[in-house]
Amino acid sequence: MSEEDCAIFEASNPPRALLTAYMLGRYTGQRGVDVLKWTRAACNGRAFRFRQSKTERVGRPEMIIPVLPPLKAYLDALPITNTVMLVAMPDGTEYKESHFRHQFRAALDACGLKRLSFHGLRHAAGVALAEAGCSEREIMAWFGHSTPAMAAHYCKMAEQKKLTRSAGSKWTASKQDVD
Repeated sequence: MSEEDCAIFEASNPPRALLTAYMLGRYTGQRGVDVLKWTRAACNGRAFRFRQSKTERVGRPEMIIPVLPPLKAYLDALPITNTVMLVAMPDGTEYKESHFRHQFRAALDACGLKRLSFHGLRHAAGVALAEAGCSEREIMAWFGHSTPAMAAHYCKMAEQKKLTRSAGSKWTASKQDVD
């Protein structure tokens, strides 16, 4: 998801549970299946501690990632009406993964973002980390990647974007020199 896509989704006024999941996905980059399992105990206000469902069976260590300021502000403003799950349906029950995917898909479709998915937030977070100057190893640690392939992909995308901006600026400047 691009920044523009995120702004469109946020402005669409999705149900609180979907917006909470979106915020968690956007600012942690974690998979939907993991975000849905997080309890309030997973976050101490400064960091999230959890085991990724995809890698927990192979004995990988617990993940610890910081709570970024926009997410902290959002979470701090939430009413504490549900002490069990960070993300729950309006009646307070836990989302089942398939139901969540269906609901999130419907919310994306409703605001014209038909080509996107929750997993796109993971990709967007990876690109944002790379554009912020994070190294491949930092990105690997953030996502729990065991190989540098995906982190390298994010870094390559960020580098391409940076280089094209630079090239565009030079092209524009060269045209102004001629005029």
